[in-house]
Formats: sequence, C-alpha cells, structure tokens
Amino acid sequence: MPLRHYSYLCIIIIIIIIIIIIIIIIIIIIIIISSSIIIIIIINIHARFDIHARGFWKRQRSTYFDVRVCHPHADSYREQTPEQVYRHHENEKKRKYTNRVLEVEKGNFTP
Repeated sequence: MPLRHYSYLCIIIIIIIIIIIIIIIIIIIIIIISSSIIIIIIINIHARFDIHARGFWKRQRSTYFDVRVCHPHADSYREQTPEQVYRHHENEKKRKYTNRVLEVEKGNFTP
C-alpha cells in the first residue's frame, strides 16, 4: 500500500474516534441530566401538603393546598410591601411543590 492510503486510513480512524468520544460525552450528559431529574423527584416526593381535596377545581381531580402563616409587617420584611412578601412565599411554594403535584400526584396545586 502506498503511503497516501495510510494517511487516509489514519484520518478515517481519527474521525471515528472523535465520533465515539462525542457519543460517549452525549451519553454521560444524558445520564447526568436524567439522574438529577430523578433526584429532584425523590426530594419532592418527601414534600408534604396541608390539605388534599378531590373535585375542588375539576371533577374527580385532586387538588393540594399548602398553607403558610407569615407576618408581612415583621421587621425582617420591612423593606418589602405585603404583596411582595406574599408573592415571595407563593413562588417559593410553587417551586417546591408544583412539579411533584403535576408529575407524581397528577393533580392541581394551590399555594
């Protein structure tokens, strides 16, 4: 075989190796993403709700409520309006519970 054929063969082998490395990296990324989703679901499975009602918003559908008591005029909230305090707590509860209710419980969530 002439030298030129060996160089083409080397280039093809290098391209194949690069493709294999890219595939391995993609597989690793998929595993990391899927395991983090599983971890988030496991963490959210341990979340507890204060009230569970069936048929509240829709017929035969579960609705979960989380009740939180806060004092919007406390010193720690003096830089915020009461609406901002309520919105902050509402968003925190949504972040904590919404995925679990929709994905695991197959219901509605009202913070």
